[in-house]
Amino acid sequence: MAHPKDAELFAAAEAVRAKAYAPYSNFQVGTAILADDGNIYVGCNVENAAYPVGNCAEPSAIAAMLAGGGKRIKRVY
Repeated sequence: MAHPKDAELFAAAEAVRAKAYAPYSNFQVGTAILADDGNIYVGCNVENAAYPVGNCAEPSAIAAMLAGGGKRIKRVY
């Protein structure tokens, strides 16, 4: 079901995807989370030569949400 913030979430995920560090897979991922505080938090994947020590976009966005004061996820894009 569509949400009023879907377009904003999509744009935020696309924007942060460009910041991903994926020199090995060349597969950049961006994620945007709408939190219960109404804010949008983003994260991207970060690869490491010592596989699998990198970070995926989704946990990165969750960490950003928690660091920013959000408590619960309402939507993920």
